[in-house]
Amino acid sequence: MAQRAWQMCEALGYPTPDQEGNQCENLLFLNLRGNSGQLNQIEKSLILLCERGSLEPSLIVADSYYMLGLGNENDATQITQSLLKLGRIAEETGAGVILTHHTPKGDQSSRSINDRASGSGAFGRYVDVCAYLGMLDFPQDGNKKACRLEYGKTRHEATPPPVNLWFEYPRHEMDTTGTLESARYAENGGVRHGTTQSDAERKLAVAYTALFDANGKDPTLDELVGEMGVPKSTVERWITQSSGYERYKPDGERAHRVRPIS
Repeated sequence: MAQRAWQMCEALGYPTPDQEGNQCENLLFLNLRGNSGQLNQIEKSLILLCERGSLEPSLIVADSYYMLGLGNENDATQITQSLLKLGRIAEETGAGVILTHHTPKGDQSSRSINDRASGSGAFGRYVDVCAYLGMLDFPQDGNKKACRLEYGKTRHEATPPPVNLWFEYPRHEMDTTGTLESARYAENGGVRHGTTQSDAERKLAVAYTALFDANGKDPTLDELVGEMGVPKSTVERWITQSSGYERYKPDGERAHRVRPIS
């Protein structure tokens, strides 16, 4: 993340971090890659630093949900408890808090913005502002990719209009020409009628990997269905026909899980 900040500063013409890629003057990084944190510990540390005057943040970005060790994203009770902790961080530090999260695979444009987050609907109901960044089905302009930023219902003010963007690593730029105005979201994953078995294997692999990386264990069938955003009967059929994945029921658990066939 620190390296990405360096690249962004260079691209935008801002002063860069030190040569080790550590900190900018107004940026502090807590790198959790390979060592997911526990929100209780992070909450206490941030609040204590602010109380001592060692830290006066105006914005705290948690990127992303699964790195905070917050539990099952499909469990509304666990999600609500975690979001309440983030709310307490905002209240005690006086900073705004941004939490990033992913969506299920496939075209989500038929869902409201507040319901596009993968897992429990508690995400969209709790936050003050819910924003969605998605790729658009539009030919690439060189190394540029088209995308759109949309906002859901906001708690305290009018909902901002959508913003069309061009992404050329590492920065996003607004589309000022109106070229992307009528572009639709790309269908970059979901299951549709007529999908071949090879497509199904690929989609199963993508969804399984995302969930395993987030939770560190084989996903339940229902988690896989939620990640892929397709009917449960379709996913069950794909797994039955799959040469790479199978369902199993661990001892002491009620739910079936899915694992690669060894």
